[in-house]
Amino acid sequence: MDKLIRDGKKEARRASKRERRGQQENPISPERSAKKVKLTKLTAISGVKPGTDVSNVQCFRCAKKGHRAKDCPNGGPKGRSS
Repeated sequence: MDKLIRDGKKEARRASKRERRGQQENPISPERSAKKVKLTKLTAISGVKPGTDVSNVQCFRCAKKGHRAKDCPNGGPKGRSS
């Protein structure tokens, strides 16, 4: 019984907050919220998938091929040098 009362109060607070913010109860349609999205084809910003062959990739830090700047064996400071 107490749980039912607490749940009712929580829902009333949520409704009050939504009303103050001017939001709808469910801004996304049920069809869209039920839609399943496959995330298997996501890539990094560079467009290179993790685990791919990097033999032709040029490092932006030392300009040598075969690794990325984040894996550069020369290390050095990150970012631009002035």
